[in-house]
Amino acid sequence: MKALFEDFARYNENANKRIFELLLANPRTARVKTNAYYQSFSETLQHIFFSNDLLFVRIFKDLFPQSAEETCGEFLDIDEKKYAHFAELFTKDFRQFFEARKKMDKIIEILVSRISEEDFTARKVESYDSSGMAIQEDLWRCLLKAFNHQTHHRGQITAFLDQMKIENDISSIAWDSE
Repeated sequence: MKALFEDFARYNENANKRIFELLLANPRTARVKTNAYYQSFSETLQHIFFSNDLLFVRIFKDLFPQSAEETCGEFLDIDEKKYAHFAELFTKDFRQFFEARKKMDKIIEILVSRISEEDFTARKVESYDSSGMAIQEDLWRCLLKAFNHQTHHRGQITAFLDQMKIENDISSIAWDSE
């Protein structure tokens, strides 16, 4: 199971890198309005960052408290003030958003690399159900849902890029698992 999640973490990093590079090469695209729930690519990417990625940080802090500060740094304990700061920064400066994204992807890779094979199935973590209620959930299930959620939203972005006739191959996992 560990190898599977290491592949997911690598794919996640590579797909995010490709999407940000594509959006940086087409800067107006990041703010194009869509018909999706999140009104732009930038808003969708922020949603992934704030909803999913902070879950990875919380899990890291829970499983590896002794190294969480050093590894997760500025992403630990995001309160409303920090959230507003990041949201404003990400909206104003897409390059800084990309840098934060790269840091977060490294945190995810480090987290997955430190989890033992046994802990994927033996550990429980706090997660949330679809109504927002806190639940205890198997670590592997929580991580799988988080990776799947990111892939889902990147799929939405690639569909809109296709509609805009912007060539992309962001969501292909085939070349990332070698």
